[in-house]
Amino acid sequence: MGSLCDRRRGRTALATLAVAVVLTGCAPSSPDPQLTSAADDARSAAQTANLGLRQDDEARLFPTTASVVYEDMAEKLADAASQLEQHVAGTPRDVQYRQAALEATRLAIEGVQAAQHGRTDDAVKELGRAINGFERLGTG
Repeated sequence: MGSLCDRRRGRTALATLAVAVVLTGCAPSSPDPQLTSAADDARSAAQTANLGLRQDDEARLFPTTASVVYEDMAEKLADAASQLEQHVAGTPRDVQYRQAALEATRLAIEGVQAAQHGRTDDAVKELGRAINGFERLGTG
């Protein structure tokens, strides 16, 4: 009788393991929503800064307005970077996504800083690289 119970326990354990494997295989492979939200915020700020930069370059903004745009976008990018840095990634996919989002966000911050200091060519280059990085992530 003991061996019959042992076999049942073995089958139950095997069935439980099979269910766990199936459920794990069905788990979503998309990144954590907190990561995508922070990356979306950073992408939006980078695009807004890029639009402001183009309008500023075409003399379609007052200097004070351009300054406010850059300052606001720098703050939004810093907030997004902070959220990304503080996030504890739970899966390898999240780790990769977080790293790529941080890289794009840092490029955007460098672009905004260049714009704030009147280095338009550098700003265009860095913001373009950042926006391309966000596009590769599939944000927005």
